Amino acid sequence: MGRETQLAATLSLLEAHGPRVLHLSGPAGIGKSALLARFTERARSEGTTVIRVDCRLTEPTPQGLLLAIAGAIGSETNTTEAIANRLRAVAGGVVIVLDGYELYGLMDAFLRQEFCPAIFEFTRVILSGQSPPSAPWLSTSEWHGAFQTIKLGPLTEVESFALLRELGVRPEAARRINSIARGHPLALIVAAQAETNSVSMRGEDAAAGAVMELVAQKYMARCADPLTREALEAASVVRRMTESMARAILPNRAPADVVDRLRSLPFVEVAADGLFVHDAVRDAISTSLLVTAPDRHRQYRMAAWQQLRADLIHVMPGMLWRHTADSLYLLQNYLIREGFFPSGYQAHAVEPARATDYASIFQFVDDNEGTDAAAALRAWWAHHPDAFRVCRDRDLETVGVSVIMKGTQLGEDAIAADPVAAAWAEDMRGGNRASRSLLIRRMLDHQEGEANSGSRGALGVDVKRTYMELRPTLRFVYLCGIDAANFDWCYPLGFEHLPALSRDIDGKLYHTFRLDMGPSSVDGWLNRVIAHELGLVDETPHWSFNADSLEIFIDGVPLALTPLEFGVMQTLHSRLGRAVSRADLVEEVWGYSTTATSNVVDATVLTLRRKLGPFSDAVETVRGVGYRLRR
Repeated sequence: MGRETQLAATLSLLEAHGPRVLHLSGPAGIGKSALLARFTERARSEGTTVIRVDCRLTEPTPQGLLLAIAGAIGSETNTTEAIANRLRAVAGGVVIVLDGYELYGLMDAFLRQEFCPAIFEFTRVILSGQSPPSAPWLSTSEWHGAFQTIKLGPLTEVESFALLRELGVRPEAARRINSIARGHPLALIVAAQAETNSVSMRGEDAAAGAVMELVAQKYMARCADPLTREALEAASVVRRMTESMARAILPNRAPADVVDRLRSLPFVEVAADGLFVHDAVRDAISTSLLVTAPDRHRQYRMAAWQQLRADLIHVMPGMLWRHTADSLYLLQNYLIREGFFPSGYQAHAVEPARATDYASIFQFVDDNEGTDAAAALRAWWAHHPDAFRVCRDRDLETVGVSVIMKGTQLGEDAIAADPVAAAWAEDMRGGNRASRSLLIRRMLDHQEGEANSGSRGALGVDVKRTYMELRPTLRFVYLCGIDAANFDWCYPLGFEHLPALSRDIDGKLYHTFRLDMGPSSVDGWLNRVIAHELGLVDETPHWSFNADSLEIFIDGVPLALTPLEFGVMQTLHSRLGRAVSRADLVEEVWGYSTTATSNVVDATVLTLRRKLGPFSDAVETVRGVGYRLRR
C-alpha cells in the first residue's frame, strides 16, 4: 500500500546496470517486510531465485552466515569461494535478502569487504534493517554506483485512509485513528483492530516518537483479556516464546494455550523456532512493565534464565546460536547487549586494518604511548598485522585501534619485544590454555587514549563477534591497560585484576585483567552475568558421575545413560586419569576381545560427550591409544 516508488527502486536490482547491493531501512513496523514480500513475488515471477536469511536466527559470524546461505542454495561447502561458485551456476540469478540487518552490525565489514565483492557479479544483496547503512557503504569509492539506499517513512494520509478502509474501519473513525497512528502501518493495523473492539483513542493522546507505545498500551488495556495480557507481558521479556519457555515463565498456565493466544495477535510472527512479538510492540510493553511492575519483570527474566540454564546442557551445536541469542536478550549490560541488539544507529564502523592505516594508527599510538610501549606495538604490527582492527567515523577517518588475537597465534618475536605479551605467554603455559585464550593487547582512541570513548565502545562491541567465533573453546580473555579506573566496567563481566602479571614499561604500570569464562565457554559466562544482574548466586558449573543410579549430574540435573554409555563411563572412571585402550573398552564393556580399532567405542564416546555438553572435554582422546577421563 503506497510503496510503488520504493518497489520500483527495489526491482532495479534485477536490471543489468542496477545496483549490486540495496539497503532498505526504516523503524520497526514501517512496512519493510511487506515491501520485501512484494519484491520477492515479482522477482520470482521473472525467474530470479530469492534467498531470505533471517538475521535473528543466524549467528552473526562469517561462519554462521556462510553456513545459512550454503544450506539455502544447496552448496556442499560453506566457504565464500564454494558459495560463489554455486551462486554463479544458479539459473536466472539470485538475490540474497538479509532481513533484520540491524542485528548484523558485527558482520558489516565482512559483508562489505569480502562476501559481497566475491558474489556481486552474478548475485544481488538486500540489507533490510531498522538502522541506516554504515558510513563506509556510502563513502568508499568501490561502492559508488553499486550501492543504493531506500528509507521507508510513514504512509500519506490518503494511503493511511485507504489501508484503514481495507481493514474495515468506518470513514468517520479513520481520521481519528490516523491522528494517533500517524501513517505508521503497524500502528494503523493494531489501532484498526482496537477500533473494532470499541476502544476509544484520542488524537491528543499521541506523543511524538511514541506512536507504537501508545497503540500497544491501548491494545493491552482494552483489547486483550487478562490471560492474553499476561501472556503478552511474559513474551515481551524474552526474545522468542516457545511452549517450554511459556511453561517456565507462567507455571500456572497451560503452555499450549499461551502460545495459541499469542499466535492469534496481529503483531506476533510465527517463525521456525518460536513466536516473535514485533520489536516495536515488545519494546513498548517490556519498558512499560519494567517501570510499572519491576518485580514482575524481574520474575519473568529469572524464570527465563533458569530455563535457558537448564536447556544449555541439551543444546545441539547447530542450535547453539539461538540459545545464546535468547540469553543475550535477557541481559541489560550495555557492553554486551549492544553488540547483538543495537539500540540505534552506529556512528562508528570497525574493520580489519589495512597497510594504508599504518601512519594514522601509529600517529596516535605515539601520542598516547611511551617509546618502549609504542615499539612493542610496532613489533605486533610487524609480526601480527592481522591482529589490528581500526574504528572509522562517518568520514572514514581512523579514530581508534584495537590489537586482538588468539592465544595460539602469539609468536616468539612479539613475546621477545613486548613484556606484556611475555607475561601472558607464561600465564598460558600448560593445560593447553593458549588454544582457549583471546588476547586484547590494546584499545586506543585517537584523542582519549584508553579512556572511555565512542571508538573504544565500538571496538569493545566488536570483540563480541570474536567471542562467538571462538566458542565453545574460548575460556580465557586477557586485557591490558594503564589506568585501572578506566576498566571498572570489566568487573561486572567477571574480569579479575592480576597484579602478578603487571609490567612496567616507560615508567608506567601496564595492568592485566583476565576473564575466566569457565568450562561452559561463552554461554556459561553469559549465564553467570545474567545471574549477577538478577542478584542470584550462580555457583561454578560442575558435573558428577553416579555409578549406582547410572546417571551423570550436571549442575544437579540428572542425565540418564544407556547401558553402553554407562559401561564406558564406569570403566574410564575406575581408571581416573589413566589412558584406557579401545581394545580394553571393547573387552570390558562389549564382552569380547579384539585387536582391531573398533568404531563402536568411538560412536559411544561421541554420544557420551554430547550428554556432557560443556564438559565434553572431560573425556579426552589419547592419540593412538584410546580415551582417558580427566581428574
